Amino acid sequence: MKTNIRILAIGATASIAIAAATPGNTRAAECSALKPQISQGTGQAIQTTIGPSLGFNSHGNTFFLVDRPIKSVTIILTPLSTDTGVYPTQLVSRYNDDSIFESGAPIFTPNSLSPITWGPLMVNQPGKNLTAFNVKILENFHLYPSAKGFTYKLEAIGCQ
Repeated sequence: MKTNIRILAIGATASIAIAAATPGNTRAAECSALKPQISQGTGQAIQTTIGPSLGFNSHGNTFFLVDRPIKSVTIILTPLSTDTGVYPTQLVSRYNDDSIFESGAPIFTPNSLSPITWGPLMVNQPGKNLTAFNVKILENFHLYPSAKGFTYKLEAIGCQ
């Protein structure tokens, strides 16, 4: 029995990936980008701008379509500009029976030098199929009048 073990270390944390090379064993998790419902570009990422100049109540509301069974989703938000305001976030799993599971993500202040990653978030529910994953970046301009808004790139990676 041959097993390949690879250890990836980043800073003080380590991740261990184990892939068995024997027939009949489960392969390591396969991950790939989820397709945005509406894409302004040619890739799997979507770019969005929110801010008070777009009207109070502006917010980012991005849906990623799920076309295969997956167990987890990782969201990567890359701010392309910086702001002083704080932004609450909601992460919503939407299933084939019209049910949803909504979770909050940490409130963040966008910094173009610091991408944000949420996940992997476990989305597998017994007897249900995930059909979409929704990321809502909410405005908070009434509480933070100095906030000017920001532009960001958003990606979702689904893993089996």
